[in-house]
Amino acid sequence: MKRLALTLIGAACLTAVNAAPTFAASPTTATDAVATTVSCGIPGIQVGLQTDVCVEITGGDVRIFGRIMATSPSPGGPPPQLKYLQTTLTGNIVGGPSLGLAQRNLRYTGAAEKVYSLDGTVPCGSVLHGTFTVSSAPDWSTTPVSINVPITC
Repeated sequence: MKRLALTLIGAACLTAVNAAPTFAASPTTATDAVATTVSCGIPGIQVGLQTDVCVEITGGDVRIFGRIMATSPSPGGPPPQLKYLQTTLTGNIVGGPSLGLAQRNLRYTGAAEKVYSLDGTVPCGSVLHGTFTVSSAPDWSTTPVSINVPITC
């Protein structure tokens, strides 16, 4: 009798477990991570230094920055000299508003350096134009480097 009771209880438990409602896993919404891309313009030489301007794009958010690097010295040549530089970054939407102008004075010691300044939100489908100018005494004339980047979002 005990054996029969245990068997019936076991069978009842199995039936209850099998008959229990199953819960579907709740749907998870994966947040699509927005990729960040960096595009740089054609480098140029300004005040004896290699320079370029780049745009970092994440969705419609943009950051324009300039880069300064020492040009390759000739073998056995002198190390890069300390220079006092004035940098200017500008950005605008082609045919639209300006993202601004940012100037920075810096002491360049010969190491590669990024000059961050302009951040903004740009509408998808527009084209962003950025320029980066580096000048130094005694010759303040220079030819800026520039970039045009379509914002595709």
